[in-house]
Amino acid sequence: MQSAHDDCGGIIQVHATTRCNLACAHCYSHSSPSATAVLAADLVCRTIEEAAQLGFRIVSLSGGEPLVYDGLDDIVATVKRCGSRVNLVSNGILIRSSRYERHAGSFSVVALSLDGLAERHNAIRGSEKSFDQVKAAAATLRGHGQAFGLIHTLCSESLDEIEEIAGLASDWGARLFQLHPFEPSGRDLGAVKMTPLSAEERLDAFLLAEMLQEQFPNMRIQLDLIHREVARRVPAAIHGAPLNEPMVPRELVLEETGQLVPLSYGLDRAFAVTDIRSASLDSSWSRYLETGWPAFRRQLRRACVAVARGKYGEVAAWHEVVREYAAAPSAPPVPLRFERLAA
Repeated sequence: MQSAHDDCGGIIQVHATTRCNLACAHCYSHSSPSATAVLAADLVCRTIEEAAQLGFRIVSLSGGEPLVYDGLDDIVATVKRCGSRVNLVSNGILIRSSRYERHAGSFSVVALSLDGLAERHNAIRGSEKSFDQVKAAAATLRGHGQAFGLIHTLCSESLDEIEEIAGLASDWGARLFQLHPFEPSGRDLGAVKMTPLSAEERLDAFLLAEMLQEQFPNMRIQLDLIHREVARRVPAAIHGAPLNEPMVPRELVLEETGQLVPLSYGLDRAFAVTDIRSASLDSSWSRYLETGWPAFRRQLRRACVAVARGKYGEVAAWHEVVREYAAAPSAPPVPLRFERLAA
């Protein structure tokens, strides 16, 4: 599950465990009931505290399923103590349990994963009850006055369902409908017919999201794709500003392995901030800003130019592009002149 983003302040995504009460076909972290990866709660809480001091005051809990993580109580208490905000990304199964009720009212936003209409969603989740459980969770959250949204993993096969799914989200009372492009990294994707969006379908999704925002003005439509014009005209929005312009990461991702990386889960370890099991964020941050971050920014700059030039079509899956360039050998430095792209 991907984290729900927020418009205000730096954000730290926390993937504290791969334990989950489902084994979804498309899960990028291979979470499941039998998965065992888990980070100690004291390390997670220390990192949240240190991140807050650096301006990362939005904590997004993902996983795995955060509601099965034994350290959830400690995390929520730490976030409150720091004066930060916490969001929850969940599959919805435990929303009507005492596990959630202990923290009801603590979350700024709860995001429920919905990967299609009933038949598709249940097939992906491997459970005939999952769709109804999400619907029931939405009703519970709405009844409690809890702001919530739905996150949909958008693939080629689900593109034609999006208008209907958006209608469900609106009817259920969601304030956010987030569309995240599917990336092929799961278990048995052929069985559930999930295919990444083509370049043409990414453009279709972009235009569809614009239309949905007009159709549902009271529900924020968030599409995790980037148009090449953004890369060309506002490169700073995706960390593609000239290298002599000072910038710091606006998003950190804490993985269940202990790796703390910028921007995207699964980023090449060469650009990690630190492994919190061996060195704290506080002790690593200054060094990272001097060495690791500039090196990563060079790759981000190359990725931004490639998107602006249309290498990925009119619309690109930005996080996938970032991981691609982070894994690629560094190219010799060349002057990158965006004004040439405007010609």
